[in-house]
Amino acid sequence: MPKTLLQTRPMDVLALAADLRYALPSTCIDPDPVTGKYALNDREANWIKPDGVSETLVFPAPVSGRLRDFEVYIENQNSGTGNMTLNCEGYDSSDVLILGNGGGAVPDIPLGGETVLYFSEFRVGYFILKGEKFVAITGGN
Repeated sequence: MPKTLLQTRPMDVLALAADLRYALPSTCIDPDPVTGKYALNDREANWIKPDGVSETLVFPAPVSGRLRDFEVYIENQNSGTGNMTLNCEGYDSSDVLILGNGGGAVPDIPLGGETVLYFSEFRVGYFILKGEKFVAITGGN
């Protein structure tokens, strides 16, 4: 009787299964002390607490044959009204980003508010960008 994949390579299968879940960080990402930019991680719910009115997100490094998929939870520490300006950069100069969504614009990121952004690559360098202001649902289940 032929062996199953689990019988022949159980450690490889377990490693792949563990990679399917996103990492849930317990602390927020600090910006780079020199550039002030936030370097994001792939397959992670990245958490940042910016205090500026303009911030730059640096995407995770591309991996040949794999798509990038990650979230960014923005807990904006800047009080005031209006929105924060968001800039997105590729990992390096060869990593060209094309962002798109149904609205044709970067979602509003309110100053002093909480916003969740979702980035999902569907073709090399092309990302769906979805964003929602986070407001707790009272009385919800």
